[in-house]
Amino acid sequence: MATTFSYGSLRVAILRRGQRLVDADAIGQADDVLFLEPEEIDQYLAHAHNSAKTLVEQRRQE
Repeated sequence: MATTFSYGSLRVAILRRGQRLVDADAIGQADDVLFLEPEEIDQYLAHAHNSAKTLVEQRRQE
C-alpha cells in the first residue's frame, strides 16, 4: 500500500510540473511531461520560451 501511495504522490507531482509546462506553452497537455527526462523538465521550466512539443511528438512515435 505504501508503494502505491508513493507512486501516486509522485505522479501527481510530475503532472503538476507538466501543467506548469502547459501554462508556459512548452508542451500540449500535462501528461506529455511523461515523455521528458527529469533534466529536460528542469530545462524547459527554466527556459519557458522553449518548446518541447516536437520532442514529445517524436518520443510518442518511438
